[in-house]
Amino acid sequence: MIMFALDEQLAQSEADLLALSGNARIRALVNLSWNLRQRDTKRAVLLANEAQGLLSTSNCPEQEKQRLTLRAQLVLAEASWLFAKLEVAQKLAQDTLAPFAALNDPIGEADAHWLLAQIAIDLGQHQASQAALLAAAEKATQAKDVLRIQVIETAAILFNLSQNFSAAKKRWEVQVQNAPEEERHPALTTWAEDLAARLDGQFTQSIQYFMNAHDAAIKTGQIRRAISIGSNISYAFSSLNDYHSGLEWIQQSLDLARPTAWPSSIGGCLTNSADILRKMGQLTSAQELMQESLATLEVLPQSRGYAIAVRTLADILLDQKDYEAALAAFLQLKQKSLSLDEPEFMWISERGQAEALSGLGRAEQALEAATRALNFSRVQSNTYYEIRALTALADIYASHDLPAPEGMRAASAALHYLEQAVKVASMVQGYTFPAELLATVARECAKVGDYQRAYEMSLLANAAREKTHDQSSTNRAIAMQVRFQTERALADGEHHKQLAESEAKRASALQQISSTLELLGAIGQEITSQLSVDGIYQTLDRYVAALLNPSTFVIYLAGESEQGEQILDMAFGIEDGKPLPPDRIPLDSENSDCVKSYLERRDIMIDAAGERDMLNVIEGTLPTLSRLFTPLAINDRVIGVMSVQSIQAYAYGDRERLILRTLCAYGVIALDNAYAYRRLQETQDQLASKEKMAALGALVAGVAHELNTPIGNSLLLASTMQDKTQDIGRQFDQQSMKRSDLSGFIADAREASTLIVRSLTTAANLVNSFKQVAVDQATEHRRIFDLQQTLKDIIAPVMNRIALSEHTINLQVAPNIGMDSYPGPLGQVIGNLINNAILHGFDGTSHGMMSLSAQLLDAETVQLRFTDNGKGISEENLKRVFDPFFTTKLGQGGSGLGLSISYNIVTSILGGAIQVDSKPGQGVSILIELPLQAPLKHEQQEQAKSDRDKKIAIGI
Repeated sequence: MIMFALDEQLAQSEADLLALSGNARIRALVNLSWNLRQRDTKRAVLLANEAQGLLSTSNCPEQEKQRLTLRAQLVLAEASWLFAKLEVAQKLAQDTLAPFAALNDPIGEADAHWLLAQIAIDLGQHQASQAALLAAAEKATQAKDVLRIQVIETAAILFNLSQNFSAAKKRWEVQVQNAPEEERHPALTTWAEDLAARLDGQFTQSIQYFMNAHDAAIKTGQIRRAISIGSNISYAFSSLNDYHSGLEWIQQSLDLARPTAWPSSIGGCLTNSADILRKMGQLTSAQELMQESLATLEVLPQSRGYAIAVRTLADILLDQKDYEAALAAFLQLKQKSLSLDEPEFMWISERGQAEALSGLGRAEQALEAATRALNFSRVQSNTYYEIRALTALADIYASHDLPAPEGMRAASAALHYLEQAVKVASMVQGYTFPAELLATVARECAKVGDYQRAYEMSLLANAAREKTHDQSSTNRAIAMQVRFQTERALADGEHHKQLAESEAKRASALQQISSTLELLGAIGQEITSQLSVDGIYQTLDRYVAALLNPSTFVIYLAGESEQGEQILDMAFGIEDGKPLPPDRIPLDSENSDCVKSYLERRDIMIDAAGERDMLNVIEGTLPTLSRLFTPLAINDRVIGVMSVQSIQAYAYGDRERLILRTLCAYGVIALDNAYAYRRLQETQDQLASKEKMAALGALVAGVAHELNTPIGNSLLLASTMQDKTQDIGRQFDQQSMKRSDLSGFIADAREASTLIVRSLTTAANLVNSFKQVAVDQATEHRRIFDLQQTLKDIIAPVMNRIALSEHTINLQVAPNIGMDSYPGPLGQVIGNLINNAILHGFDGTSHGMMSLSAQLLDAETVQLRFTDNGKGISEENLKRVFDPFFTTKLGQGGSGLGLSISYNIVTSILGGAIQVDSKPGQGVSILIELPLQAPLKHEQQEQAKSDRDKKIAIGI
């Protein structure tokens, strides 16, 4: 599981969820909820809960089920932390540790410890946070997850800065030296650049570091971190006296924080906004913001953020000279510093108490507080704090009549502490004396009559004031430069971002299209394989149910009623898995959203159906609340409307609309293809019927011609004998018959009867042959036959046409080639070849020669070769001879289906192969290779399987 996913990885997670179902969908749900845990916490919680619900009844392997359940629980734990339910978050995270360990999942353990560290910080438990980070790093190391190791170790240094700055800086320097020389992952950049900014100390460079960290945090979904870093950028600008930029950045962070409803982030932004307003002198507005901040943070009373809010409020109250309220706030801060173990807060509290108590006239207590602040600063070796504490002590003595401090050698108590402050400051290399400090020394010197010293201090104060003014101007100039560079970088960045977004949108669109096409590929494949309207409806229903889970799914097609009325007729409808009753909607129906979608050619979506929408509910169907209607449009035609409906309100959004629109596009194309295929089938059937009729005509013509000779001969002989019989009968009646006449008559009768019998026998044989050919060509009856005899029978009916066309055909077939195949389709193929030769090869010529030969290639295969010496076929046309409707005699009797049908018969029914070889002017050679035993058809395969199963069942 990725610790922090990039935006493109999140997009992939979204796409994965759309395309998956079952256990794969559960995995995608958990993965997406993890990647959304800070980007969209509320949705992440919904997804995690859904995943846990599905896992309870899933058949997923047990270990994977446990691992996914625990990961979903971590999402819920992090959400609880973000929403400031710290105890709940801590328990949820802790409860995953032992199960993760039992599953030998160190990544899960590392992520649980990482979250516990964040929770501990908000609970004010610094030591517990460091311990959790140490455990997290150990588990990440065990898992050899480099990114997790780097992020966790960097965060540990960052979180320890306020405790021990120098030690943290050394740890960071060591980590940088040992870091691999490769580009940082944005997830690590978030923490590394944040830490670098805090260690740098120069606001100009720090701002750039912070901005890099901020951008990386946004890209990796670390939204809480991005909000915190935005506040740091604001502080850096305000420290450069650029309060306008500071307010802009804190407002940007606040805009990012408010939609999340995370108390810590919102409260922190409000606190920083109030501090900037305090520095600008807008104390009333600052105090109002602080009241809102404290109210927001009251659910996190132990957090560092709450302590900072208390300190900021105390400073505001001190500036307002509301010393009682300020004192109470500083005392509260002191308690927070003890629980948080934050030395900085302790000093700020003591210094603030001293100023507030002094303002209240409680000089002794003020003196005690300032002394504690001084001692604390010396223990911490913090020169800045020591100077401030000494100055505070000087102010207290200057404002109140107090006993002189021990060891005082200066002319006054105030000078005693001021000279110490000057001495401490002079020991710091490069330290710029504050003008206020030097002016205070000059004033106190003047009070005791040391005018020379006062004059010198005044000069130094003026110089310091000019230097400070110059520094302030420099800071403002630096701030302006940083702001200009930032704005320029932002402008360039925005331009590049727009370009990147444009490319990303394009890539995302392509990815979505690719994913959608991949997802809908199954639909297209099923439609292509079925090419039936019912099959299309069933396929659409199956995928609509899987992707949109509607209560109702209907398809209406435009048409006419029996009375000629224009209507939308329900072609398919299903509700809760049951077919809907038939329904027709007149196109003049004013209240029908279905009709409106059809007529206006646009999507119509109803989120929560009202009373008007309920008028169109079909009696006996569900009262759906969410309805989505999409027109079935192709080119300029709209053939109907597809609709999904749900009993839940607000069930459909842009995602569902896109899915339905895509399914509609595929559906209407599929339906249009199905109708076109149906028309093509009808056309092909008609043309094939014409081909058969033409073949039958040729057969009849051949039969007539072949029977004409023997029957004509028999008729001639019979009529001749009839005449002779009449003559011999007349002679007999007239008693003029001679013996020789009778002998001649008998001889003629004997010869005639012999010839008649021979002719009629020939005719009878021809009839039997024609009958077999006719039966074979009219059906696809499979039988065992002799190839030589069958080819003779096939050619016999067309001999008349061949002879009339003045062409010849030579048959050379090896004897005793038995086949178990389909003689009818074989005859159709041979007939088509002969017909093509006469029609195309011998067009405009006579005395053409055709040859049909057959021989065995091996024990299982026979080879037939048909040749002619006609015109041949050009190379261009040779590539298309088997294409449907390809003919060079369009409109001249050629349908273009002869060779296409022959190809289909040879390759499918007969189970063979056919190829054509030809060159212009050199005739045609067609080679057909057929198995002696044709493959079984599907029905025959099923029957054979059934027979085998029966034999097995009875033990045969």
